[in-house]
Amino acid sequence: MLEKFITPVKTDTPLSEKTAQNQLRIILSVVFFGFVGLFVGLAMPYLIFPALFLNSSSAFLPSDCSALYRGVVLGVTLGAFPLGQFFGSPVLGALSDE
Repeated sequence: MLEKFITPVKTDTPLSEKTAQNQLRIILSVVFFGFVGLFVGLAMPYLIFPALFLNSSSAFLPSDCSALYRGVVLGVTLGAFPLGQFFGSPVLGALSDE
């Protein structure tokens, strides 16, 4: 089925093994850094929010808040992040298609 979409490229000179390895290395580097960027972006709130919410000396929440309140606010915030992704992705997808 894919044969009708893929057209073989005919060249008179084949790629040397060194050139093919360099091209493969470049492609794998791009894919690797793309995945690293994706996972760092997805994990960043889980790394930063606990330091912001649970540290009583941070200015994010008032210093007289209890640990229970800080934990609940952290849980709600960390729960809202994937919910925002779940409900926001169709909206952003529809906007990008226009």
